[in-house]
Amino acid sequence: MLRPVLLTSFLLALSSVACGGAVEPVPSPSESTSSSGGPTTSTGSSSGGGASGGTVPEPGPVPAANLPTWNDKASGCGNVVIFSHDKTGRRFLVIRADAQRHGLTKIGETATLDLATSDDEEDVLRVDTFATAPNEAPYCTDIGGLDKPTSVASPVRGTITFTVTRYTSETSYGVDVKLEGVVVETGSSSERLPDLTFRNVGVGWLPG
Repeated sequence: MLRPVLLTSFLLALSSVACGGAVEPVPSPSESTSSSGGPTTSTGSSSGGGASGGTVPEPGPVPAANLPTWNDKASGCGNVVIFSHDKTGRRFLVIRADAQRHGLTKIGETATLDLATSDDEEDVLRVDTFATAPNEAPYCTDIGGLDKPTSVASPVRGTITFTVTRYTSETSYGVDVKLEGVVVETGSSSERLPDLTFRNVGVGWLPG
């Protein structure tokens, strides 16, 4: 027969085992405990993901400024006159140079004119604007009564380079004409022309 003290100790131990706390489950790998003690579920981030508010897209490239669209072909005559129009047909770029003065009499000869300092008596470059596209360009022609421009823009800076590409005679030869950094003004407004190169423009001949 167990003594009362031993019996009491045995019953207390048995009671402790029967009423003991249950073993807490081990959290699964996808769960973690938050700082507040509650479970939080972690999720894998998507590729390129950022903050919970979503990834802010990077700004796209700033569109380039629109430039006047000019024809890449030109016509010419004399010694020398060269002209080309824009896509509207209302604006004409007119270029003049004295071939003899600038030594443009043999294949390969070249001359560069600085529009900011040029002292040519003739108009070296200008932009003529017409109210409507003329039926016939009023350059390199002996036809009278053709349309006249409503405004004329003159150069303030930039360069023009002439290069003789072929030479048969002073009435039949060709030139390349390259424009760089040309700015023209009409009254209080100015315009930067696109850099242009006109290839092997036939000149030398005279209308009539």
